[in-house]
Amino acid sequence: MNVRIATSSLVSLPLIKAIHEQHHLTEILIDENSARLAEILKSFIPQVPNRLISRDQALELELPETTDFQVSLGFPFKLKPHANRTLNVHFGELPENRGPAPLFWTLKAGRKIAYITIHELTESYDSGRILSLKGHSILPGENFGLLNSKLGNLCVPQVLQCLTGDVHAKEQDESLAKFYPMPTEKDSHINWLSMASTTIENLVNACNPIFNGAKTRFNGMNISLLEVVAPEQFQLTNDQLNKRPGSIIQANQNGLAVICADKRPLIINVAAMHEGIFSGSKLIAMGVNEQVCFADFEN
Repeated sequence: MNVRIATSSLVSLPLIKAIHEQHHLTEILIDENSARLAEILKSFIPQVPNRLISRDQALELELPETTDFQVSLGFPFKLKPHANRTLNVHFGELPENRGPAPLFWTLKAGRKIAYITIHELTESYDSGRILSLKGHSILPGENFGLLNSKLGNLCVPQVLQCLTGDVHAKEQDESLAKFYPMPTEKDSHINWLSMASTTIENLVNACNPIFNGAKTRFNGMNISLLEVVAPEQFQLTNDQLNKRPGSIIQANQNGLAVICADKRPLIINVAAMHEGIFSGSKLIAMGVNEQVCFADFEN
């Protein structure tokens, strides 16, 4: 069996390594914007050729007769489908979570399970027959980067099983289909006046590292929240409860806390500004105190 892999992400390395060790890997396709990945793969597996291709080339690329399967994992361009010989690895439940960034929307929604779907590639995005679907628990505080890397490892046996043909293909139920677009910078913005503490925590996890955290403002400056936690146990005073959502209500040795729209606190552990990445205690030392109130971005 000969396999060609199309990718633009380091998350594909475990799969590339596994297929290469079985002497099945014949070629790696990389999108033209990922030259650095191509260099890494050349040093990682020098025996296997890789080539950079454009969006137009991907649409016309034929699959050699000597290649049995083509597997796409984290590849941004639409590939020319080849009946049941091209498979796509989708880190989302199909057909309920179609689109180019399923993990972002999974984390933003606060889901407890992340899915890996292996399906046949067709002319329509994420609509081919499902060969394998498995769910994996999302750990508390797990962000996009950690979850993406974890699923990159967990998908390996799933893909290998599909390549052997030991699966039952199932048509997708179009009545359940839902498409989520590529998230934009606006999707990373925190709205303190409407978002609950857990909603903001979910957003922060979804935005790290792809948007360098969830975005907010204070004193006219942009700041990104990279790690936060919504504590279950936190005693609030009446004065704290009456503060505007987004207001700092604690800035001491017990942590940096901000009140949210649900009148629950959010502890800021790590944040980033133009000057660098700082812990909550460092922000306090820099002067972030109970006089600070985070602001929403103007629409």
